[in-house]
Amino acid sequence: MPDSISTKQMQEYFSGEYVANYPQLPLHRLERLVPYFSLSKIDSVVDYACGSGMLLEVLHGKVGDYTGVDFSPEFIKLATNLAIQKGYARFQFQSGDIIDFAAQHQGQFDKAFAMDFAECLYDHQFLKVFKAVYESLKPGGTLYLHEPNGNFFLERLRDMGIMSRYAQLVAIRTAPRIERLLKEIGFIDIHVQMLSHYETPLSYLHPLSYLACIGKFFEARTFLSARRP
Repeated sequence: MPDSISTKQMQEYFSGEYVANYPQLPLHRLERLVPYFSLSKIDSVVDYACGSGMLLEVLHGKVGDYTGVDFSPEFIKLATNLAIQKGYARFQFQSGDIIDFAAQHQGQFDKAFAMDFAECLYDHQFLKVFKAVYESLKPGGTLYLHEPNGNFFLERLRDMGIMSRYAQLVAIRTAPRIERLLKEIGFIDIHVQMLSHYETPLSYLHPLSYLACIGKFFEARTFLSARRP
């Protein structure tokens, strides 16, 4: 099994039909995270692997300025067009590599968002990418990270080969594993919130997460905040 996916392979995954269908994902998937964000109207925020820029729709009017970064020119074009159509202000989208972008914007952002892309990175890639994210934050700046939970029963079934998984999802992690990686990078004040699935039928299973012993198998999504000291 390979321990990395090339940028070219990733661009092939996240282009064409994938880009065309991406805006159909429910906005509620991100809207429900707002209560867990600590935002200021003077914050400068960056949205890494921004895709179609859905997070801008959620954050617009709640922050000072927004920058979306994605390696897919198709996504950046789509995101820019959608933002213009909606009349948003104080935003920009840039196509490029996260590590390169972060190196050029060290210590610039109050908040960084990583919504549902960490699962596309092997651990050694995670460390490199999120070290760059760390360095793009101002001292005291906050990272918000959201991804599937590796303990969720559907992910366990996929691990066993009973269900299929998209090839680009190479590392569906548990919360403790993500915490270890973030601490290795230097993040502090890491807070974890286990959430229900954003799709209604699966979200009904979340109350089972409070059961002893088996509850962890019904926690569908992991949300973390972490701070750069």
